[in-house]
Amino acid sequence: MLLFAFVAAPVGAQQVCREQLGTRGEPEQSLEKELSHHPYHRWKAVFDKGLVLATLPVTLPAIAGLAVLVKVANPSLPIFYQQERLSRGEQRFWIQKLRTMYPNDGTQGSFRGDPRVTWVGKYLRKFHLDELPQIFNIWRGEMSWVGPRPIPLGQDAIYRRTLSDYQARYLVPAGLTGLSRVRCQYTDEEGEARELLSHDLEYISKYGVLQDLGILCETIWVLPQGRAR
Repeated sequence: MLLFAFVAAPVGAQQVCREQLGTRGEPEQSLEKELSHHPYHRWKAVFDKGLVLATLPVTLPAIAGLAVLVKVANPSLPIFYQQERLSRGEQRFWIQKLRTMYPNDGTQGSFRGDPRVTWVGKYLRKFHLDELPQIFNIWRGEMSWVGPRPIPLGQDAIYRRTLSDYQARYLVPAGLTGLSRVRCQYTDEEGEARELLSHDLEYISKYGVLQDLGILCETIWVLPQGRAR
């Protein structure tokens, strides 16, 4: 349980989230309006870009070194990989990653034991090092450091049909990390997908800087153990 999630969204927003938002009607529109006026929105992007700049001395050399490793391990494959995802307001963007899988149609999500994963990709994915290039998505304002994880469009379409409250996760920017990352294990089962969504709704209900700092601290703790989703 997070220890830092004390700066919360308005009480009305918390109540809507706890009730697991249904279709996009008046409650969700009301929540969207409340979040759009949340004080944190005014400087979250500034915080995101400031943290990108602060971490560049570490992240840039790490990305360069890992890029060389990816190329040496699989000379025939491109180093980087991009895939279309959705962020706040269902805005489309191209997420950046180091390539860890052999090419596919770009819509199918990965799964445990996926045979498309390269041998070096197995280790990059375990510790989520393949996602370091997403600092450039954050810099461009397409993502945040913390928020609901962006899902492949193929899975997104399935979840929209099976989870009536799914679209609520697009009320805030997609994140490099989030509650679902530090609390859940990787899965594509519908029941556990709903559990992931519940963490996204919980994040929205407690939207604020202290919660984000808490999630970042938890991420730093679980990533070296290979336990992050």
